[in-house]
Amino acid sequence: LSKLVTHLIPRAGFIRGCIFVVDTSSAQLVPKVRIGNTQERTFRPVSCSASGEKSNPISEAYQCSTPIKQEKAFLLNDIISHVSGKFGTSDKGGVLFLELSEDLLSKDNHTPVLYFKAIRRCLDHCLNLF
Repeated sequence: LSKLVTHLIPRAGFIRGCIFVVDTSSAQLVPKVRIGNTQERTFRPVSCSASGEKSNPISEAYQCSTPIKQEKAFLLNDIISHVSGKFGTSDKGGVLFLELSEDLLSKDNHTPVLYFKAIRRCLDHCLNLF
């Protein structure tokens, strides 16, 4: 997991991110592993449900069967481009959130999602959730 987070993810073109893990007792996605240059305050727990006016892309990704890619969205008090998606199973797992670098964003539209899916698969194997 350490090699995935410190070497593979940045080399794939993702500059920051977070692995959110499901806390079933509180029905929240809790930030557990921060990726890249992130500060402790950057990621906060979010509800597992994607409802309400101010829906969060992390909770939306948890409810969705395919990764969500957003370009230049206002999130975390900044304009960022990211790919988010669920990993693991419904009772174990969570959401992988990865912010795209400008270089990765400039590649073919499907490339970031393809890289994301490969990284997510590695994460499932690292956590024995496949």
